Amino acid sequence: MFILNRQDVEITNISHPSNKDQKIPILLYQGQTFRIMRTFGSDREQALQFWRDLVDNKGKSCILLEEPENSRFSVWGKFIVDKNLVKPVTQKIPEVRPPQISPTQANSAKPDASQSAPDLPSLNQTYSWQFDITLVKACLLILQTIYLEIDDLFGARQVSLFKQDVLKVLLKQQFPQINGMEQLEQLLRAKDFSNFPLPGWDDRQLQILLKELYTISKSYFGNALFLNAVSNALEALPSEELSKFRIWLSKSPSGHIWQ
Repeated sequence: MFILNRQDVEITNISHPSNKDQKIPILLYQGQTFRIMRTFGSDREQALQFWRDLVDNKGKSCILLEEPENSRFSVWGKFIVDKNLVKPVTQKIPEVRPPQISPTQANSAKPDASQSAPDLPSLNQTYSWQFDITLVKACLLILQTIYLEIDDLFGARQVSLFKQDVLKVLLKQQFPQINGMEQLEQLLRAKDFSNFPLPGWDDRQLQILLKELYTISKSYFGNALFLNAVSNALEALPSEELSKFRIWLSKSPSGHIWQ
């Protein structure tokens, strides 16, 4: 889309939707907002190749930001800031830097997919929801959204590894109606859940899915920016279903990481 220099743009920070102490860098250009996708240090050719692939092959609206004086090149992808979820933060001397993960969120800068997300101390307790179509649909929408984000941003190889990581969790935890990759891919490709036979996953299984999915996703993105895409996707749910799902999240042991 654009190849720009530092003086052409404005860079600021916004508060993370689920952690106000965590700041996310945002690039502003001609009234449009862009989030950082990847930094390349002084390797301009690699940055240019990544940018061209997103623009030419994937149809993405992206900016290649050149800062040769700082030996830094970065690629930014266009997105819409949800003003109900994030709040702009004044920054006197803006600069590009990777998103900072708060001490309460991370054990490492880029967790391995096999590591666990925040503990679920009450996973075995009895919840008021057991099997609920609305909750299953919302959780599957989250799974699909992250799958599509990884496919768009990182390509076929990474999305294939992502599917394998998710499948390991589903098989290990003995999720009903999941016997292999074919069943998982059917869920990932489903377009209309109202006419799709949803799996009978209960409350505890949905808790496990979201907990492990958060950890897996951070291992691919290196941060929690995927929550922006998830929030936007959930807004497509009917208002009653979205409200019910948010209430369920608020009562879930690890629901805060998705809010």
